[in-house]
Amino acid sequence: MILGYIRCSTADQVKEDRSSLQTQTDVIEGFARTRGVDKWGVQIYTDAGVSGATKLAFRPAGADLLAAMQSGDTVVASKLDRMFRSASDALNMFEEFKKRGVHLVLFDMGTESVLESAIAKLIVTILAAVAEMERVRICERTAEGRKAKKAKGGPVGNVPFGYRKVGTGHESVL
Repeated sequence: MILGYIRCSTADQVKEDRSSLQTQTDVIEGFARTRGVDKWGVQIYTDAGVSGATKLAFRPAGADLLAAMQSGDTVVASKLDRMFRSASDALNMFEEFKKRGVHLVLFDMGTESVLESAIAKLIVTILAAVAEMERVRICERTAEGRKAKKAKGGPVGNVPFGYRKVGTGHESVL
């Protein structure tokens, strides 16, 4: 069976006018068609608005996916960072998938299981570390931006009682 996993981090990415989840679904269903499986033979697990910082087993759909997968199944994600944003989580899950006889296809890296060879596992491990670093850098840049905005008198988060926000975006002030 083909089990797909899709995720986006924010509620904004889930909105109907955004294509993140649909694009990921299209990739997984397209992969399934190349294996002779129609979209009805694919089970998609969706974590909408769930941070990649949360380990796969602790995400609602991630936990369901892990519970459902059986030996011989193929788990597909459109990109490495949709499934893993932590190198340690990726490594632990690689071992879990291998132990359970489950194939893992990360479509942005090809159409074969990334667990089949030592070289593929090395490359995916390095890329998982890069994805984790990228997540940490995003948090750092966000914190720096908030600090700079607050120093300039701009609103950060909810407007405090007794104040009002004037302007929009980077130009707004309390």
